[in-house]
Amino acid sequence: MRNHLWFILVVASVTLVACGARPAPLVSPLSPLASPTASPLAQPAGGEIAFHSLRGGGTFQVYVMESDGSTRLLTNLAGPNSEPAWSPDGSQVVFTSGKDDINNFTLYVINVDGTEPRRILPAERGDNWYPAWSPRGDLVAFQSNRDGNFELYTVSVGTGQVTRLTDNGTTDSMPAWSPDGNKIAFVSDQDGDGEIYCMNADGTERVRLTSSPGEDTQPAWSPDGKKILFVSTRDGNGEIYVMNADGSGQTRLTFTDKNGEWTPRWAMHGTRVLFSADYEGDWDLFLMDPDGSNVVRLTDTPGDDRHAAWLDLN
Repeated sequence: MRNHLWFILVVASVTLVACGARPAPLVSPLSPLASPTASPLAQPAGGEIAFHSLRGGGTFQVYVMESDGSTRLLTNLAGPNSEPAWSPDGSQVVFTSGKDDINNFTLYVINVDGTEPRRILPAERGDNWYPAWSPRGDLVAFQSNRDGNFELYTVSVGTGQVTRLTDNGTTDSMPAWSPDGNKIAFVSDQDGDGEIYCMNADGTERVRLTSSPGEDTQPAWSPDGKKILFVSTRDGNGEIYVMNADGSGQTRLTFTDKNGEWTPRWAMHGTRVLFSADYEGDWDLFLMDPDGSNVVRLTDTPGDDRHAAWLDLN
């Protein structure tokens, strides 16, 4: 996997822009007529979406899309600010920020109305990325190279105490909590390329879930804990897959020849999948059914919209 995995989706590089000709429309054997250019734009009914975007120009900031489809700026800080994740109660968002030091990204928490941004990691050298809020609300898991290579850690939201979970000597990244808070899915290149693993929330009992010739990344648990979404390049470019929580039944959901889909997240209590894709020259947000059908578009604004996180409101 190398250390590039943590870098693919985040803001330190504003060179992550689309290039080349317009790709062919999304075609899935499950939904031959599916189109990523649904019009009018769909609304995230019953939920809110936090995401990072370049739509304001300059640098990445975090935005929130309301259930009526309107969008508001959440962060207005020196940046970049990216990779938002909701607190379990929806009152706060954790995100990655270059506000204090562009060479040492850290984690911030902000109220959902945009007030009281505060740093939750003590000042320390090293980059900290990919925050994931625990279902119990007390911890945020993240990846950091503070001790050399990228490993997984947690930080107490209340006290700032940092606990190291992995000590693998290679790259461990992209943590995702199970809905009961007892396990963490993550990505490791300990066997040569990026594969998805699962471990107990304290870092014990590491189990490999995928084994493919490509990079398997960006795991996301379903609300019932039975499924895990992920992205794989096993078929050439980044596509969305789903598997059972034990690694069985790995199934491809998206079928795009030239441009991939990224950061899949469960939405609408697990009845839909939220993701970002570069179908028409920059990255936008989309929803689809869990079998890859019925793709609808949520955003159509110049400037990359990425790394979306869903919050159910009811």
